[in-house]
Amino acid sequence: MTILIRISSGWLTPTLLARACSYSVKLLSSSVVFRGEQEHTAVIAVATKLSCHNGAMARIAIVGVGAIGAVIAASLQVTERHELILCTRRPLPHLNVETPEGSININYSNLTAPSQAEPVDWVIVATKAYDAPGAGAWVEHLCKQGAPVAVIQNGVEHRERFAPYVPSEQIVPVIIDCPAERRAPERVHQRGPAELFIQPDALGRSFASVFHGSAAQITLTADFLSAAWRKLCINSAGSISAILGKPAGVFRDEAIGEATLEVVR
Repeated sequence: MTILIRISSGWLTPTLLARACSYSVKLLSSSVVFRGEQEHTAVIAVATKLSCHNGAMARIAIVGVGAIGAVIAASLQVTERHELILCTRRPLPHLNVETPEGSININYSNLTAPSQAEPVDWVIVATKAYDAPGAGAWVEHLCKQGAPVAVIQNGVEHRERFAPYVPSEQIVPVIIDCPAERRAPERVHQRGPAELFIQPDALGRSFASVFHGSAAQITLTADFLSAAWRKLCINSAGSISAILGKPAGVFRDEAIGEATLEVVR
């Protein structure tokens, strides 16, 4: 979000604002004014908001609470800093995630309609890629004050999918690698660590900071496109398992394993 600000104090400067709130500040004009005997600095600047928390407490909405959305909620829960809002189609009275570190009961507010949503500090989209229009309705309400949106989905078109709902500069593409399964609407089993791949720009680093104190593994990669394609290729192996109606152990069969490698290649 780009805003026009007027700072009129003896201590709050664009530099301090940028350091405290992760704003990118462009100075337009500056002058010294006097009120009584006190000197003030009047500054007109354009500030582009990146994040006002940098790991501090934030109101975070998660849109799509399947296995991955629940894992993200659990990771944020253990930081003991954030206010979580879970956006679901149906009421979700409670949510438990069994993680490698132990069982976590999530504390959250639950919304079931985009019209109920109020602006937040961060929006995390964890739906399937094909459900972007449904998630977009939530994003439009949650981002009315310019909140950034972390899109945790497979594929390589994170920004393109959500450009109709929020400016592309507010979108943080994220790839996650985490074995997890939803065993019931209110119960998820995380079978291994969660690793998130994020671009190392200012907004990406700001998103990474909200996980400080959690077990989530954050990888900041300048070659995000390769990471996204790598995950997409690996996921393609699941098509063989789905066709055969059998779990991943089927890949131990030599012929099936070779066929699967051809699909991935």
